[in-house]
Amino acid sequence: MEDLSDLKAGDKVIQIYSSWYGTNESVRTVEKITPSGLIKVGGVLYYKNGLRRGQYGSEIKRYSKEEEDRINLEALERKTKDACKNVFDKCRNNLTYEQAVAILKILKGEYNLYLIEKDN
Repeated sequence: MEDLSDLKAGDKVIQIYSSWYGTNESVRTVEKITPSGLIKVGGVLYYKNGLRRGQYGSEIKRYSKEEEDRINLEALERKTKDACKNVFDKCRNNLTYEQAVAILKILKGEYNLYLIEKDN
């Protein structure tokens, strides 16, 4: 574990929640540092080594722009996957074979989307 004792209120950190269902990471802001050196983030207290006080399954680590970009990309990928699944679930009984093939080609990048938008 890294030493986070140099953090101060207002600094950004990466907050990690782990459970049986998976891991969730987010960029958060340090709310305050207690007189005993505990770090408060999102209403939760953490030790200087980043581990959550009193419970397992949560920790914080030092912020970096690369980590934030990775977290944002993963969130976008999840949202895109969920949106595609929702569209498929709503349309699967109404799609023709040709429409399904066209959608797959778009998702695989086999169509020039600029030309498709320009035709409409």
